[in-house]
Amino acid sequence: MLEIMNDLEPFLPLVVPIVTGVVVGFLSAWGGAVFALRRFKTEKWWERKADAYTTIVVALHHLKRSTEIDLRIWEDGGPPESDEERRKQRRKQYTESWDTIHKAIDTGMLFLCEESRVALEEMVSAVKKAEENAGIYTQDFDVVSALGDSLDAVKRCLNTLSKTAKKELSVK
Repeated sequence: MLEIMNDLEPFLPLVVPIVTGVVVGFLSAWGGAVFALRRFKTEKWWERKADAYTTIVVALHHLKRSTEIDLRIWEDGGPPESDEERRKQRRKQYTESWDTIHKAIDTGMLFLCEESRVALEEMVSAVKKAEENAGIYTQDFDVVSALGDSLDAVKRCLNTLSKTAKKELSVK
């Protein structure tokens, strides 16, 4: 065994740097791959959060806009009979926005911070309460009051979500 080592001794100055280079190269490549994968996952997670917040904010915008229009119409005396098609379109968008918001609440635990999820739940609760307080289930239903209170709740939620989304996504 000692003879073999003696025979290899002239090659040691060449072999040691090669082996060292291979080991360092392997460790560098492995570390770089781990870092790149971690960064990729972080960026993908950020994109999913950004998409979730964008979808919710757009739904809240449509909800707010639809409620503002309805409020203005009811403050002016109610919808004209000729406005049926537009009312159907607004109602459809309003319903789709609520569906998006309920879906966001249900799946929000994945992408939304607790503050955002709570803000959405509070808005839903405030809108229900506004409808009940205005007498939605009675003959004396006050549409203007219900729409006004609902609009306030949506605006509060939109404001809270905008702030928390910026904080969550590190956007100024």
